[in-house]
Amino acid sequence: MPVQSIRVPTELHDKVKHYAKEQGVSMNQYYLYAVATKIASEEALSAFQSRLRRGKPEHLGQVLRRVRSRPPLPGDELE
Repeated sequence: MPVQSIRVPTELHDKVKHYAKEQGVSMNQYYLYAVATKIASEEALSAFQSRLRRGKPEHLGQVLRRVRSRPPLPGDELE
């Protein structure tokens, strides 16, 4: 596995140390989780944008009309 050294501000380092300890993981595991989470978010956004480009605007209207006719599920109500 490749090794990557990074420089982080002291304040960020201290926060990572705190949250890693709080969750019972190493700082390395916490950094890996944070990076993996960000990458997953970027990939999901990219997939949604790609799908949006392939979609047709009239299909969105059809979906919204179906959704509006249904009551929210328990827990989905607006606050």
